[in-house]
Amino acid sequence: MHQRENETAATGAPPSFAVTDVAQVIRISVLALVAWIFPSRAWPPLATLFARVNARLRPAEMKRMTAEIAGALGDRAPRPPSDIAHDGLAFLYEEWLQLLRDYRPDGWRPETRVENADRIDAALSQGKGVILWVTSFVFSNQMTKMALNRAGYGVTHLSRPTHGFSESQFGVRVLNPIQTRIEDRYIRERVEIQKARPIDALRTLHGRLRDNGIVSITLNDETEHMLPVPFLAGTADIPRGPAELARMTGAVLLPVCTVREAHWRYVTHIGEPIAAPGLRGAEHDQAVAHDLVAWLEPIILKHPALWKTWPMVTPGDGALGRTGDETCGAPSLQRQD
Repeated sequence: MHQRENETAATGAPPSFAVTDVAQVIRISVLALVAWIFPSRAWPPLATLFARVNARLRPAEMKRMTAEIAGALGDRAPRPPSDIAHDGLAFLYEEWLQLLRDYRPDGWRPETRVENADRIDAALSQGKGVILWVTSFVFSNQMTKMALNRAGYGVTHLSRPTHGFSESQFGVRVLNPIQTRIEDRYIRERVEIQKARPIDALRTLHGRLRDNGIVSITLNDETEHMLPVPFLAGTADIPRGPAELARMTGAVLLPVCTVREAHWRYVTHIGEPIAAPGLRGAEHDQAVAHDLVAWLEPIILKHPALWKTWPMVTPGDGALGRTGDETCGAPSLQRQD
């Protein structure tokens, strides 16, 4: 992942093909076969096995993952960071088994529930639209969209061409649609933000909010406009975009996370509206970022193995602006929107 990012930064354009694309094709093929053949009750132990094999084949990668988790949590770690890293990797493999199973005719049909959905209804009643700020937990990509769709909410989702398996031109054209085709079943529309002309996507979002629609944006570190805030045992750069969009449009900003309650049962939590009345500009956006983190931290501490973006946390007093793979050092199975 880092090599691919460096190549992109040096040339200004993604490579036509990345060496890691070969590994992704093999991995997708194996996981698809497992997802279609084995019953879902067998997935957790199989995912654990895949994670153990990955750890043995890539010990440096697991060491880096563990170090990132340890640095982010500090003395607040609820259990050993190495255990969190291994469980998190197993959950990532299980997430992809779920997505690939959805290509089977009978699909993937878990139980889903939206907790505090009335907060979405209350926000819509104000007539200025709703922004769902979806935080980066394992299972959030597919399960959040599925849960909201089942609850009757049509969502316009902001995405990037690199969302999925790869950043290369081949990956964007061939591999990433393997993920987005499934996700698109559960949303009203996908709006892709293009690096060359991000304004086009932003105009579309403004229009959907003017029509009192629902827009979802995933928390990630793939933007130049970031707000540094204390986070866990360090500092994180929180993207300014959702706070700025809410401020400019008057839309209600709601934090969202999806976690697993039990096998086949997932709950999507809708947090209370995040707002900073009386503040303007950067002060407003900074206050919103602080409120998001205050809501998010207890959830991460309760479900640390489900949190995916450990590299966004800079431990202690380290330099701000650190970025990393959305899969927290895992085998590049996916990228967040």
